[in-house]
Amino acid sequence: MEKNNKGQRIDYGIIVTMALFCAVSLIAIHTALASNPEYGRSLVIRQGAFYLIGAIAIAVIMRIDRETMIKITPYLYGLGLFLLVLVLIPGIGVEINGARSWIMIPVIGQFQPAELMKIFLVMMQGKVIIEHNQAAKIRTNRTDWILLFKIALTSFIPFALILAENDLGTGLVILAITLGMLIISGITWRILLPLITSVFALGAGMIYIVMTKPEWLAIVGFKQYQFGRITSWLDPYSSADSDGYQLILAMQAIGSGEITGYKGTNGMTNIPEGHTDMIFAMINHHWGFIAGSIVIALFFILVYQIIGTALDLKDEFYSIVCTGVVMTIMFHVLENAGMTIGLLPITGIPLPFISYGGTSLVVNLLGIGVIMSMRFNSNNSMFSKEDKEKDIPTYDVKQKKKNKRATNKQ
Repeated sequence: MEKNNKGQRIDYGIIVTMALFCAVSLIAIHTALASNPEYGRSLVIRQGAFYLIGAIAIAVIMRIDRETMIKITPYLYGLGLFLLVLVLIPGIGVEINGARSWIMIPVIGQFQPAELMKIFLVMMQGKVIIEHNQAAKIRTNRTDWILLFKIALTSFIPFALILAENDLGTGLVILAITLGMLIISGITWRILLPLITSVFALGAGMIYIVMTKPEWLAIVGFKQYQFGRITSWLDPYSSADSDGYQLILAMQAIGSGEITGYKGTNGMTNIPEGHTDMIFAMINHHWGFIAGSIVIALFFILVYQIIGTALDLKDEFYSIVCTGVVMTIMFHVLENAGMTIGLLPITGIPLPFISYGGTSLVVNLLGIGVIMSMRFNSNNSMFSKEDKEKDIPTYDVKQKKKNKRATNKQ
């Protein structure tokens, strides 16, 4: 009977969605590298292997219950910070495209600790929020400011280390995660609204400075290639042979794909990073607007499934972690798709589950594993018929056992 219940707590909907992402990813990578078949087959095989590693990781993480997950979170967060520091050490960190964000590991290849830090940060902020809210039974402006400081501190340390690596794209992901956490933390909007407004005003001001006085930002450490991303975003044709080259090709690829895909004999295969950062442009080019819409729809389905998990389980820690995972996925999708059509600046952020890349893919699958572990270990799940019949308002295994003992005594 127990075995059957365990099976019911496996979210097969998410598994099907991940299988569809895997199929799209392998086909898109192979097609994007059609001009180099041997290299394309090699990367397809590697991407398939990364999916297999991620599936194994999901199976392992699903066995971790809520209490254990909360207990190990500070250690994981500390490990993430240690790896970020390790990247900055000369001789260990590897610099690619102006960013020192990778560590070269024999056999495995390039490993990007900042990707791993995303999921660790989500879990750490979830722990910080629930422990603060449990301690502060009566919410006041003072307790809200204290919680705001705690969330900001857990974000600032990895954010500063990632910026030191010149990885602005991942730094923006950290900010997006933190924004989602602030919104769901329970902090009053009298504090949040001015804060969020100020952040957006600061971003707009920095864009204005880049266009008018870029030397001001150079003083505080911003690089010339980062300025180029802003100017090429606003006017790509002014630098068509340099910073704007990639964006122009991406827009041409999407436009030539039209509704059902490019009908010519020689499709575009010369977009830089066509199998990684620009894979959404390649999908639209080869299979058209319909295929691009299906890919976006898959992400909405996944987000719907994750939100459904949070609503079904009714647990604060689980809800916060679900929010962090959703913010991570949606920011990646918005930025990656937006930059291929000129809506947002190019930042080098991959399309989750589809772009080629071992670290990014495995870490995203780790996030999915955390979500699936919630279903698997919760007794308040929509899939648990026994608990529905008994109407036990419980969130963890220990509480369920206590309720059972009390029932037996009666």
